Amino acid sequence: MKTNFVITILILFSNILLAQHQNLDKLPQKERDSILVKVANEAINRFSIGYLRPGNKPYIEDIGYKLSETYKKQCLKQYADRYLYAVYYLATDEEKKFYKNDTLVKALVLADIGKVTEIIYIDDSEWRALALEKATPQEKFTKRKFKTVEERLKEIDKFNKPKTLYLDPPPEMRERYREFLEMKKRKRDSGIILRQRYLQKQDSIRKQDSIKESRKGFKP
Repeated sequence: MKTNFVITILILFSNILLAQHQNLDKLPQKERDSILVKVANEAINRFSIGYLRPGNKPYIEDIGYKLSETYKKQCLKQYADRYLYAVYYLATDEEKKFYKNDTLVKALVLADIGKVTEIIYIDDSEWRALALEKATPQEKFTKRKFKTVEERLKEIDKFNKPKTLYLDPPPEMRERYREFLEMKKRKRDSGIILRQRYLQKQDSIRKQDSIKESRKGFKP
């Protein structure tokens, strides 16, 4: 009986903790903001390194339903019509100038469950961590590491050397470079196919025109 009682108490306590992070849009602002910063920082720390800096002030944005149409267009209807908040941190002046972006990192939080669903990083506009709310506590991830402007410039310099890049791209860029080469090949192959179809169509039109002209000459 005593064991069952303890288990029941633990379950109730877990449910209370879970409920604390639900329906954030219904909470008083001070309490909500505290929870938003907490869950955002936990997610950023879990999935990346170097984006949370001592003394860097967090900012909170009430996004609401503004991204619903965007999610629908991206075939992410499960996120449409869900209330969102964003917690973000500003970049340094050097980073802002280099990346043309003021925001160092931004975490989007689903208000209904109080969990981060997406993280957007300043140093890669094409890469986003999505559907993070589905990650279980036991799952392990390779953390994304922030690269300084100096490190990024070195990468760009190396990337702009075709021989060096082709023979030995940086380890963290090999997969992306392979995808880039495959994309170029697909585009090239697609262009060749389209050109062949175009030439075949033009040839067919010329033949049909020739037949029509020859038939005109044989009219009684």
